[in-house]
Amino acid sequence: MLKNKQPIKRFNKSIKLKVLPMIETLKTYDELIIKASNLIRTLNIYPKVFEKEEHHYLYQFFDKILYTALNHLDLIIGLKYLDVSQAVGNKLETKYFARVVALSSYEILNDLNKLVGKEIIYLAIS
Repeated sequence: MLKNKQPIKRFNKSIKLKVLPMIETLKTYDELIIKASNLIRTLNIYPKVFEKEEHHYLYQFFDKILYTALNHLDLIIGLKYLDVSQAVGNKLETKYFARVVALSSYEILNDLNKLVGKEIIYLAIS
């Protein structure tokens, strides 16, 4: 009878070793999501502050900052669910969220090319 219980104890220990770091990781993701969404709410307020015509040139900078913050949030959420799917062992969801993160990254870099006006790869290499 004792022999049957020992593998269960080892199994429980291995689950604890996997679950505890994942809980901490999820808490960190949630903190990042809250901070990013607070930043986005703050950035939505600032353009209203600059209503004077002399400050209109600042809108383009705030648009880029807001765009970057939204992209940051998209990637954080995608990576969170990618990690959860991987930790749970759901290969189908892991592949799905990996594609979502990869496509989001591609779209972000492609859009940044348009915003910056140069190819990102040439900026990274030089």
